Amino acid sequence: PYVLVICENHGIRTQNNYRTLAVPDAVFSELSKREVMIEANKMRYQPYYDEDYICCQKDGKTPALSLLNDALSAICKKSKLGSITVQDLRNTYAVRFLNDSGTLQELSLNLGYSSIKTTDERYGNFSRKPQSAKEIIDSIFKVS
Repeated sequence: PYVLVICENHGIRTQNNYRTLAVPDAVFSELSKREVMIEANKMRYQPYYDEDYICCQKDGKTPALSLLNDALSAICKKSKLGSITVQDLRNTYAVRFLNDSGTLQELSLNLGYSSIKTTDERYGNFSRKPQSAKEIIDSIFKVS
């Protein structure tokens, strides 16, 4: 029953940008490895911009969303997958969460929306009945 407080790096717009989520042990193991790497980078790279992020560049700066999307695109290309963005991953999480009996209110909190209305507008049309992986992916990428 571990929890992690997450904050988006775009600057805190509302209190909803802070959220507490359950985190599996495997993730905590990876976080421990990253902490060691970050401490080494603090000594190696000067100046080091310590903003207390776990996912950062070698000099501590936060990566731009475009940099994350570029890295994801390279992984997809190497794996011979179609194009996938960070937003696609967020949408996939949302649909799977709802299909696994999550509620719109829980999803709204997990995604950091300030209103459940926004969550309902974006994800309320997804069925709560189990779907095949193909149906979920087709609905996300709007494949007919």
